[in-house]
This record gives sequence, C-alpha cells and structure tokens, in this order.
Amino acid sequence: MEFTELRGCPVPAGRLTWWRPTVARHRSWQADSRGAAQNPREHLRAVVERGGTAGHPTWLGSGFRLSHQDRAGLSRALSRWHDHHEALRSHLAPDSTSPPRWTLPPGGVTVRPELVGDLTDGREVRHHIERFFNSATDPRSWPHTVFATVEDATGVQLYFAGDHGILDCYSMAQAAHEIRTLARGGELARPAGSFLDFAPVERDQSTRGTLRQKAGDAWRAFLDDRQGGCPRYPGSPGTGGRRVEQTSGHRQLLDAETAERLSVGGRLLGGSTFSTVLACVGLATARTTGVAEVPLVTLLHTRDERWRGTLGWFAGLAPLRARVDPGTELPQLVPEMDLRLRALAPLAQVPLPTVDRLLGTPVEPRFAVSYVDLRRLPGSRRWADWDNRLLRSRIWAGDEFYLWFTRDHQGLSVSYRHPGTRAWRPVVRCLLDSLCHQLGTAARHAERELVR
Repeated sequence: MEFTELRGCPVPAGRLTWWRPTVARHRSWQADSRGAAQNPREHLRAVVERGGTAGHPTWLGSGFRLSHQDRAGLSRALSRWHDHHEALRSHLAPDSTSPPRWTLPPGGVTVRPELVGDLTDGREVRHHIERFFNSATDPRSWPHTVFATVEDATGVQLYFAGDHGILDCYSMAQAAHEIRTLARGGELARPAGSFLDFAPVERDQSTRGTLRQKAGDAWRAFLDDRQGGCPRYPGSPGTGGRRVEQTSGHRQLLDAETAERLSVGGRLLGGSTFSTVLACVGLATARTTGVAEVPLVTLLHTRDERWRGTLGWFAGLAPLRARVDPGTELPQLVPEMDLRLRALAPLAQVPLPTVDRLLGTPVEPRFAVSYVDLRRLPGSRRWADWDNRLLRSRIWAGDEFYLWFTRDHQGLSVSYRHPGTRAWRPVVRCLLDSLCHQLGTAARHAERELVR
C-alpha cells in the first residue's frame, strides 16, 4: 500500500468535479459537550496559531477507482458515509469557548457536486485537486473533509482529503471499501464506537498508575541536548537549519510469499513482524552509517476493539534506542527489539502533547518508523484492482526522515519522506538497499529452520 503525495500519483484527464459536504435542509448544528482527544486538540491549536493551513496543509486521504457512477448516486453514497462516521459531521470550536464542539445528527449532511470542467491534461487536474484540498481542509471550520472526482471513458477516479485531526492510517485505508460499498447501494457494518467518545478513554489510559511518569522519563532520556531535541537519523546530511520541501518515495520490499516467510522468521527468532522490521532498520542503519546506537521514534497505533472500524486519530509515539555493536546479527537483535517494543508500547498511550508539558519542551521526531498490517481490513484483497492509494499533503520540514512500513496482500512495502536535497538521495538509497538485504536475510532464516 503506497502512502504518498498527490503529485506522486497518476491522475487522469477528464471531467473534474468537487464534492462538498453541506448542512442538509431542515437540519441544524447541535451543541456537543464532548471535548477533543489531545492530538486533534493540539493540532487545531497549532493551526490557529499559524493563522490557518495556507502554506502548511495538514490533510490525509486516499484515491481509488469507481465504476461509472451517476451524480445523484454518488451524492447519496458520500452523504451516507457522513452518517456512518460521526467525526465527519462534527466540528471543534477553534478557541476555548463553550460548548467545545458542534455536531450534526445522522441525516444532517448532504454532499453536493460542483462541476469544475473538462480538462485534457492530467497534470493540470492534479494541480487543481491539490489546491482545492489544501484550501478546503482547514480544521478551524466545517467541512474539513472534501472530495474530487475525475470521470473518463473507463470510469471514475475518486480522491478524498480530510484534516489529520480525524484521520489515521486505518481511517484512510478503509475509506475505499466503505465508499464503494455505499455507491453500490450496500450497507456497512456499524463502527464499534465514535471518535468523539475517545477523549475520556484516552485521559483514563494516559493517567493510569505511573504510566505518565514513565513516559516522561523515557522521552527525557531519549532527547539529545547536543542536537536540540530528538536525535537525527545517524546518517543525516542535515539541511543547514532550513525547512525544506520533503521528497516522498515508495518501494516494494517483499512479495506476499516472502513477507510471510519474514513473519515466520521473526517468530522463530523470538519476535514479531514489527520487531523484526525494526531490527532490520537498526542493522541497516548501523551498517550504512557506522554507528553503534540507533535512536528512532516508533509510531504505534492505539486502537483496540472499542474503536474497530471507527474513523479517527488513534496513534501514539514511543522513543527507542537500539544498541547495534559491530558483531550484532538478527538472531541477537530481534528478541531484544521485541522486548523493547513490548515495554515501550504502553507509553504510546500517553499523547505527545502530555509529554510536551511534562518536559517543558515540544517533542518533534526526526527519525520515525511505523508498521501497520492492513490485511484484515474489509476489501483489502481488492485494493490493487481499485488502485487504492493513501495520500497526504506536501510537507516542509527540517531534517525529518520517516519510514512507513505496510503489510498488505501484495507483501511488505515502505513509503518514506526525507528532505528533498541532493545530499539526502544517496543516503536514503543506501539505507533502503541495505534494508532489503536484512529483510531477505530474516526471510531466509525461516526457510533454513523450516527445512531442518
């Protein structure tokens, strides 16, 4: 599953249409006393301080194919999708006024089309869509989720974008199946819960026992005073202190069969697929940079069964330092990484804004790694047929380097972003080549063990 910017996707020429949610007739906003979880609340505060998303877009979304669809049918489908997910028809007040939220009831949204025109150049279409998404997903107002379609002779390509405050990786990935099902007139299984009910659960989780203090201690030990915050990728060429546009990329690392052998190999070594991937990242980093310690931030999803199928932002972060001495190999590193990961995972339940307050300084990850297995999501076997891709807005940052590993029915792949400077390209290419070698080694370990 590719996670990339819109400019990295093939966009067809054709009839371009915007689709905007509006308040349905005879419906009105209702005062809602439910507050926000900490990540979206801090996200909104940052957008307000910047004066909006102009120049700093913050949207996530996806793009996928539909069969030929009449406009009235697609309008009904997108309106019903808002009925299905309460977060789509709710809006946080951008200040401290009461009530903190306004919400529309089910049936309170009608998604209406706005014809843009017939365009003959896919690059022009892409440019129009990106500008529309950048301007129409500001979390200070509603709607903060919008859609675009491009119709050509083969069908309809649909793109959607929503503010990051209500979306995470699983939310983006499930959208294609849900919208396609509704467009066919089908029904969806009811989500296990509403993201609007998550804030008190999050508060209870993050204050349980000594978890908050442990999270503060772990992050305090992780921060590097010499680098002024979170450690950089050890091989970072830097950016001279400048914020630069990030470059995105994607690489298919393993096919489905080899990815399964990797999982088996990880279990035989005493770990999981994620801990094996982290061990491979650690070894590849050490081998290509010469360091004996690899510091990184893990992005961990915090969903449980209460939030199965729920649209929302269920993710946290945890700091990790991996010791990789010159003679270290996967059989030693995988079980150690698994123990570290199990110990750190609960810390991800403490939201980063809480950590910021504990430390008295903002925590800004510079080298981050995540892993998600999306194979159990409804419709996931058809994603390749639908050309389903996860999308995000462009990012301008300093020397940030992110790796997003995804397991789906096609195998294991990695999407990444890094500073778009000439000095960074060979660094990233070298790391990915070494990473492929380490993953292959882990998969071959399973083969050797299974034939004994």
